[in-house]
Amino acid sequence: MLNCTIGDPLFNNVTIGDFSLAFNSPAKNLSYFGTYIGAHSVGQSIKVRALEASGGFEFSSAVNCSFGDDSLTLTNPTLDAQVDTKPIVNLLGREIANLPSFGFNADRNGQYIDSIADLSTTTYTAGDTVPAGIPFIVEAGAITYNGSVYQPGERGTIVAAATTFTTVTNGIIREIVEAPQRHTIMARFTDGGTVMNNGDTLTTGYYYYVMSGTIEYDDITYSEGAIFKAIDNNTISGIGNAMLAFSTEEFQHYEPGIKPTSNNVGNSRTGPIVCGNGDPTYDRGGLGIKEFPINAKFIQIRYILRVNNLKP
Repeated sequence: MLNCTIGDPLFNNVTIGDFSLAFNSPAKNLSYFGTYIGAHSVGQSIKVRALEASGGFEFSSAVNCSFGDDSLTLTNPTLDAQVDTKPIVNLLGREIANLPSFGFNADRNGQYIDSIADLSTTTYTAGDTVPAGIPFIVEAGAITYNGSVYQPGERGTIVAAATTFTTVTNGIIREIVEAPQRHTIMARFTDGGTVMNNGDTLTTGYYYYVMSGTIEYDDITYSEGAIFKAIDNNTISGIGNAMLAFSTEEFQHYEPGIKPTSNNVGNSRTGPIVCGNGDPTYDRGGLGIKEFPINAKFIQIRYILRVNNLKP
């Protein structure tokens, strides 16, 4: 066989079904721009509607994107974008098997993206011989490489025919140890909070779930099972009650394509989440030891749309 690599792929944690690749996997950086080979292929299209009430996204959370039926468009195609889902209700607290993934969670090879780009601790300066095949990012000044000019923040891949670069602005480059712009999915989870009744004041920006009956808020009636976001600090009325679903909980990083797990305070399944399994600092100590499955009544997911991932 020609141009093949045979070896242990270094899966992160086979015992719990985590077949994502470790940072030092030999499959790393074998495809274009440092992306991983062997990742899950994208199997779902973007599911979105032009009318917010008919879709699953929170339009007020959108940054640099607009919505149509079955389409999501970057307002400025040169900038990254993000959008949150509406809260997802899981009242029985069933263990979460996976987070929904869409086409924009892919890199340009059509692979799933997992975590934040990892950068080398060392840099290369003009005149240094740079190993062929490494992806790089330009820092602190533009460079000229292989006939093209790269500005700070731009990325490229070193080819065998050109292993040096020049600069007139003290430009340096740093190796991308993990694929560029891989960070595309975040989530937050809660089991709910305070129960609100007739006459109670809601908090702007918080989400509430109607537990029973009906309530009225800002001249809109919400029935049992509805979830909504408070847009001011007005009171509710009615014969029902509503539970606080989300307040100021932080979004954390998770890997698409595999079960979301977390490191928790006190290494306890019931402890507050420290970080998710898409974070570079995540401790893969083993399920039930330092990694725990997630059960939550309310789920909200944030998608990051990376421009570099969407380019052909």
